[in-house]
Formats: sequence, structure tokens, C-alpha cells
Amino acid sequence: MNNGTKLTWVIVVTAFCLLHVLFFTRVFYSGGPDVEGYYQYAIKMDQGQVAYRDFSVEYPPGALVVFYLPYLASHNLAGYGTAFTFEMLFFDVIGLLFVLGLGKKAGISPWTSLIGFTLAMVAIGSIMVQRFDMVPAVITLGAVYAFRRGNYKIAWAILAIGTMTKLYPALLAPLFLIYQWRRGGLRSVIPSVATFAVATLLIAAPLLALNSHGFISSFTVQSQRPLQLESTYSSLLLLGNSLGLIKAQPVQGPISLNIDSSLAGPLARCSFIFMGLGLLTVYGLYYRNCRRLVRSPARVAPDAPALADLLNYSFVAIVVFMVTSKVFSPQFMVWLYPLFPLVSGRFRAAIWITFLAASCLTWYIYPLHYWDLVDTQQSAVDALILRNTLMIFIAVLLLGEKAPAVDGNANNARIESSMA
Repeated sequence: MNNGTKLTWVIVVTAFCLLHVLFFTRVFYSGGPDVEGYYQYAIKMDQGQVAYRDFSVEYPPGALVVFYLPYLASHNLAGYGTAFTFEMLFFDVIGLLFVLGLGKKAGISPWTSLIGFTLAMVAIGSIMVQRFDMVPAVITLGAVYAFRRGNYKIAWAILAIGTMTKLYPALLAPLFLIYQWRRGGLRSVIPSVATFAVATLLIAAPLLALNSHGFISSFTVQSQRPLQLESTYSSLLLLGNSLGLIKAQPVQGPISLNIDSSLAGPLARCSFIFMGLGLLTVYGLYYRNCRRLVRSPARVAPDAPALADLLNYSFVAIVVFMVTSKVFSPQFMVWLYPLFPLVSGRFRAAIWITFLAASCLTWYIYPLHYWDLVDTQQSAVDALILRNTLMIFIAVLLLGEKAPAVDGNANNARIESSMA
């Protein structure tokens, strides 16, 4: 790359970063009750109170670090909200750099990566600075970035940090495991899994020692929740209510607004079965694709086709989790944000259009028309049903994608070169 090209890319990346600054600080910032909640947690920690022991928290320990950092910049709520916005912006820019790096290795045009990243940001909207989910999303992308470079132990350590910030990054662990096992056998897997376990234990052990019950309950409370209002199951019940087939009404729960119906309980219990079957399908198909990999005792990073496959299945694993979970909060869309520009294959255009439409519908539902949904106004109910249908459609498209072709001779040559 000559100096002129380098200068051009510096200008382009800087322009996109400034665009993100503009949207985050001028368009997206609106605070919200969740940011106020983070602020209250930060105050308690600043007073010397210990999470899980002195006050209950529904978040993993890594999230508490995210909540406390903006408090170092400002001790009042308005200043805290601004600092929190810039904290999310920082991770947004890091995510942009990861996307560019991964996109280049996966054979995706830098322009495609940049445009896709920005379109997703605009479509998802203000929720990006009203929740902390940008942080685990970028940490997850960082784990994939390290994995792509063949730094498997680092990738698993980063994945552990992401899991201890928001549990869903653990969805990528089976994908990493399958790739390494198919590539290098059991010997390549054991050190990586051990790294994940040790990193997780280092974060969790002090809190377990302080108050094991409080720490464990922060994880189990989510599994005990009823059907949340925006979940796929709730949208089905609301559809039935609209058609006069069943009765279903939103009700206020201890953590969120939920759905009250005679079928809500059975669906909530069955959601774990649906989720398990959905994820097993994802991992099974990925295992089938990885059967083409050539065994090697060396540490061989994924090539472009293998990386594209890993990125697609990372995306679809999260989508399947979202649509089969009994909770589908609006901030879940942020989990997919950094991975979205890196989706490839025959159906990429359709997936882009569908995801952007689903993101806009999510913004329409929350925060614009959430109380219309609570009042079961038909326009808001229809938006929710359509959003969840589009997300299921994305999963179907990606699961129907064919495994990328691999040049066996080139792959063998790359392995031999890495062993030389």
C-alpha cells in the first residue's frame, strides 16, 4: 500500500469516526432509566459497598466496571450520562477498527464494512447509548479478531471477559471449540478451554468468596423470568389476541413488562427446549462445514473462507438465541451490530435489508411507541410481530447458506508453510 493510499484510508476512517461521534453525541444521546440505574450502582460502589454482598445486581461483574468508569469523569447524573455516551463511543470506534481488520481478512471490501457498520448504527438508534451492550458486543468481536490471528488462548481469555460482562458471548465458545478440534484435535482444544476456565474463575472467585448466593443469583434471575413483552413467544400470543383466538395482555413484572396469558407459562418452560434445539442446529451445521478442514499439529489461523464461515455462524448463533429466548429486549440488537457488516454469502444483500428493517422496527417499538405496545395498539403489535418474523427469516437464510469452497491444495500449502 503506497503512501497516497494510506493517507486516503486515514482520511476515510477519520471521517467515519467523526460521523459516529456526531451521531452518538448529538443524535443518539438521551439518557434513560437504565443509565440512571448504572449511575446508582456507581454511587454505591464509590461509597465502598460491595456488589452482590451489600446490594443486589442483575448483571455479571464485568458490567460493573463499565458502570463505574463514567463516574470517574462526573459525579452528577447529567455528566455521568455524557461520560457514558463517550464510553460507548470509544468501544464503537474500537469495534469499527476490528470490523475493518476482520473484513479485510474475510475478503470483504473496506467500503462495505464501513458502510454496513454505519448503516447498522443509524438503524439501531438511541438504544446504543441507553444500554451498555456495546461493550460486550465489541469484546466478542475482539475475541473473533484474536482467533482469526491464531492467538487462540488470547481469544478464549477475551471471550471469558465478555461472558463475565454479559453472558451471551459464551455462545461463540462452541464454534471456537469445533474449529480448533477439527483443525488440530484434542491437544489444541485443552489449553484454550483451560484458559477460558481460569480467566472466568479469576473474575468470579473473589465475588463468590464474598457472597456466593448473591453472585450466583445475578445469573439465575434471568433464567427465572417469565415471557418478556417483546419476545417471539409474546408476539405470537399478541397475534392470537388480535385474532380473538386467545387472551394475552402485557403486565408489569419485577424486571420488565411481560405477557400474561394461559399459554405464557408453558411457552416460557418450553423456550429452553426451543433454544437448545436451535443452537444445536447451528453448531451441528457448523461442525458439518468444518469437516473439510485439514488436520494440522501447527497453530493455523482460519483462512478467508473459514473466517467468513465463522463470522456467519457467530451471527446466526446470536440470532437464534435471541428469537428462541423468552426475553428479547431492544438492546439485544446491539449484540449483532459489530458482526453485521461481516456477514457474507449468497444472501448477504437480503440479510442486510432484513436486519436494517428489523433494527428500525425495534427503534419504532422502543422508545418511540413502547406504551402503544403496552396498550396493545395494533400498529405497535404488528411492528413487533414483523420484527420478530424478520429475525427468524435472517436465521433461516444464514442456516441455508452453503459452506464456502476451499482450495485443498492451497490449504495444504498454507499449513506446510506455517510448519516450516
